[in-house]
Amino acid sequence: MTYGNEIAKSGTHTANLFADNFSSVFSTTILPDTYNNPGHESLHLSSIKISEKEIVQAIKKLDIFKGAGLDEIPPIFIKRCGSALALPLSLIFNRSLNDGVFPVLWKKAKIVPIFKKGDRKDVKNYRPISILSCVSKLFESLVCPIITRHLDSVISENQHGFRKGRSVLTNLVSFTSYLSKEIDSGQQVDAVYMDFSSAFDKVCHSRLLCRLREYGVDGSLLKWFESYLAKRLQVVVLNGYVSREYFAESGVPQGSHLGPVLFSAFINDITLSIHNCRYSLFADDLKLFRTVNSSMDIDLIQSDLSRINKWCEANGMVINTKKSYHIKYTRKKNPLKSSYILNLDTLQEVSEIRDLGVVMDAQLRFKAHIDTVVKQAAKMLGFLKRNTKGFVSPKTKIILFNSLVRSKLEFASVVWSPPFATYSQRLESIQRSFTRHLAFHSSGISHKATYDLRLKHFKMMSLYNRRLILDIMFLKKILSGDISCSELLSNIDIRVPYRYPRHPIRDILYIPASRTLVLKHSPLRRICSEYNRFAASVNDMDIFHDSGPSLKKKLTAHICL
Repeated sequence: MTYGNEIAKSGTHTANLFADNFSSVFSTTILPDTYNNPGHESLHLSSIKISEKEIVQAIKKLDIFKGAGLDEIPPIFIKRCGSALALPLSLIFNRSLNDGVFPVLWKKAKIVPIFKKGDRKDVKNYRPISILSCVSKLFESLVCPIITRHLDSVISENQHGFRKGRSVLTNLVSFTSYLSKEIDSGQQVDAVYMDFSSAFDKVCHSRLLCRLREYGVDGSLLKWFESYLAKRLQVVVLNGYVSREYFAESGVPQGSHLGPVLFSAFINDITLSIHNCRYSLFADDLKLFRTVNSSMDIDLIQSDLSRINKWCEANGMVINTKKSYHIKYTRKKNPLKSSYILNLDTLQEVSEIRDLGVVMDAQLRFKAHIDTVVKQAAKMLGFLKRNTKGFVSPKTKIILFNSLVRSKLEFASVVWSPPFATYSQRLESIQRSFTRHLAFHSSGISHKATYDLRLKHFKMMSLYNRRLILDIMFLKKILSGDISCSELLSNIDIRVPYRYPRHPIRDILYIPASRTLVLKHSPLRRICSEYNRFAASVNDMDIFHDSGPSLKKKLTAHICL
């Protein structure tokens, strides 16, 4: 392993190199307090009390297969002794919250390096994950829901990360729906994707505490958070070797329950710097976008970027301009030329960009994404075939296929589901190959049988039909409130007749006309069309009345007819 020009000579030396790298990203700059309290006077949370019953319930949810922290107390011990430990833990937890002091021993973390990408021998290509004390995580799991509910009303509606009812899908579907409408009307949308360097590790503790105070957290609870963040001792453990100890001078603990919530509260303030553009956040992934009709629009985007840059300088955050990009979403033959500057660097313009795991292209065709996932799935399928030659049961191979291969072909399919048969067949070819492989090594069916017969024999469903079900279930979650995104809900229109109809309404969901296929096949319009088609052919299906499992069962039964 290497770190700069230094080469590791032993296991302990390797662990120390990781410690040097991980400790180097922390910010030691002390920033002045900036308490503003911008209209959050009604919010107030100064204390938390945890009951013995809540601790018992939390202990029952512990995963016994998780590892122990530096205290060597495994979750299975706490779970087996839960009834005896609940009372003493409630006394310790409540004393800690009342006194505003987080136990020092519970702040010690075992750091495990996780490879990201690039050269595996370079320690800079690894990210740190904290393995905390099980008792500490139990404590956090009880505090986290309370602080999350308190902050939920002040966190931006455009933040989709670490929030109940939000996900990668809500982020991408909202963004894609906007792009589709603008492209359909012949417009150009300029988007800037920003990458923060070691965002979770560079959170300034004093600024974070100011944010919490602005959002109504005070008293002993604010003091408790100050103690929770201060002087967190870390040590890298790698293949049995232990590094030197070091303190986390900044940042929130990665791998903790409270870390994501605290980071969301910290970065939420950046939205006040965005005056002219629409934006979307997923944790620290920020994209800024605006419809561009003239040079004035370009200047407005640039002014927002300048304000974001000033916010980063004031809050100790660093934008990696080498990993930040600019893309023009349009189908114009001659799009308006534009360039953007961030931190004195001109951002690179690209025609394709990976956005939360989905490859977005400038014309919103998703061909590049389908090419990517098919290539990845084909490689993984080859790996599966080579390494399961001795497997007798086809069920085991199917489980492996579903988790390793099919998951790649279906990730975020609600966003990019292919509108053309050629794209759909390319995706289906991976599962065709797998079922042929299964039939060749199984009895009861020939590998020369048709694809439909092979699917029926192995009790599988085509990827096309699976995508249909995933689409309808996504719509169900929006309408039932399981997905909490007002922007998506507002884009779903219900057909309301002017007078009482004599006959049942065929298409309950209203779909406005579109000029181009890009809007017609946009996620929400495509899904609403699919539901109207199913509702017309399945008499007893009602997306507003049926429960999720019931609706899925009816869809599956209809598709499998």
